Amino acid sequence: MTPDKIKKVIADKLDVQIEQVQPSHHLYDDLNADSIDYIEIIIEFEELLDIEIPDDDTSELKTVDNFIEYLENKAGDELIDQENKRTEAIHR
Repeated sequence: MTPDKIKKVIADKLDVQIEQVQPSHHLYDDLNADSIDYIEIIIEFEELLDIEIPDDDTSELKTVDNFIEYLENKAGDELIDQENKRTEAIHR
């Protein structure tokens, strides 16, 4: 999942413009997310990427950049392959 797609998911869940979602922005302090928003964002990424984000890892996910780095590291080639397969299936 690309950084722009990650930012789009966050923007959509928080009902803000994607331009407002900058890598250094803190979800709570800068983007006014509340705990429900945060949980919904985690669930959205888990469902989109068919992964589980352990509770222990969520404490590290405070900024947009934290999400980007975490999902890129967790993803690796496996998530890219999964996303490509999903995209292909949608376009059939």
